[in-house]
Amino acid sequence: MKQTVDLLAAVSRMRDQYRDGKVDRDILRKWIVGLGSYPAPYGPRVDAAKAWFGQSPAEVTDAVRDLDMQHLSAIVLAAPTTER
Repeated sequence: MKQTVDLLAAVSRMRDQYRDGKVDRDILRKWIVGLGSYPAPYGPRVDAAKAWFGQSPAEVTDAVRDLDMQHLSAIVLAAPTTER
């Protein structure tokens, strides 16, 4: 299991690069699917993103890109249930 702070930094970076057209969806898909396991609240969101990106749409439309961004943002915006 990796550190969640590293996960958040990496997902933020990939999300920004994807949004700016510096990373294509296929590279992003392979990266997301290759992520490891993480504790809640990040783990379920990472798993949801893996499931989403594991599908290959026939065409990458604006709607698909919007959903891609929603999955990435959900990981970044996940708030820990407890902080100590």
